[in-house]
Amino acid sequence: MAEDAANSAAGDAEPTGKSVAADAEDASSGLRGTARWAASALAAIPSLTILATLLKAPEGEQFKEGRLFWAILFAALGAAVGITFFSRVLRPGEAKKSDIDGFDMSRLPDTPFPTIDELRDSTHGFQEAVADKRIEVADAEAESERASATSEEAKTASETVEKLLKENPTDAGLQKLAKAKRAEWSSLSAKAGLAHAVAASAARSLKETQAQLEARSALLKDVYRLKTADLVAGRYGTAIVASWIAVASVALGLFLLLTSTEERKPFQATLVKLTLEDPGKRLLGCQQDTVLGIQVAETDDGPRVITFPQEGCPSRTVIFKEEEPALGKLEVVEAAGG
Repeated sequence: MAEDAANSAAGDAEPTGKSVAADAEDASSGLRGTARWAASALAAIPSLTILATLLKAPEGEQFKEGRLFWAILFAALGAAVGITFFSRVLRPGEAKKSDIDGFDMSRLPDTPFPTIDELRDSTHGFQEAVADKRIEVADAEAESERASATSEEAKTASETVEKLLKENPTDAGLQKLAKAKRAEWSSLSAKAGLAHAVAASAARSLKETQAQLEARSALLKDVYRLKTADLVAGRYGTAIVASWIAVASVALGLFLLLTSTEERKPFQATLVKLTLEDPGKRLLGCQQDTVLGIQVAETDDGPRVITFPQEGCPSRTVIFKEEEPALGKLEVVEAAGG
């Protein structure tokens, strides 16, 4: 009875080639889903780039370059940590044979196997039994076919002699031969029936053994599924911890960003000499090659200069660019004796 109970609820060998192929297809589908998720997350990067180009310090203030660098770094690092660990959760679990070592079999209800090793051993035993019984079935079916063929030959020979005897009923030789052929056919027919019964019995035994192997296969597959769920749950737990680190990193980045400005230092006016190119002469409405002025500020677009009026050159306030387009060259005039 205990053996029957074990056989009725048993589990299977390691996953078969077919299940591995199905799992591989599921893994591929999952990886595609993970790739789509990662792509959608990475799609936010251009938006961050646009935001960075629009980011300017409040009026009268400027960014501390070092602090701004660390603010962006911590914010980016937090985003990267979150994407990395949560993408691992989305990636399909792939439990290996070694992962189920020591598995708690009590998690499977009504299993007759107290340990995973017993389930594996039983599965391996039924795998070997199925292989042996397939050979037995093949041999028994071949023997049944041979016996049936021999019986049919004996039947044909007996029927031929009976036909001859019917034409010559008083022939003693034919009478004796017909009796012998009938006995031979009867004997071979009995042997063919026995061989057929043996083959049928072997086929039934193989079917029963395969059913036990399939039952164990179902149990072992459930073990792999539970272990895969454990792996995913473990990844999720790690991702939750990582998410707190990511949030802290992003928060630190935001704090550094909010505290990365300082009051812009007032610009000290400086005496400068402008050596003008043709675009510079046209901008200033000046015919001279050089003109003096005062640089009163340094802007993002270039120095702001007020030129002194002189012959052929009126006073102008301009943003003097030395490149693209080149207005000319700006030089600081050192104070006499300085």
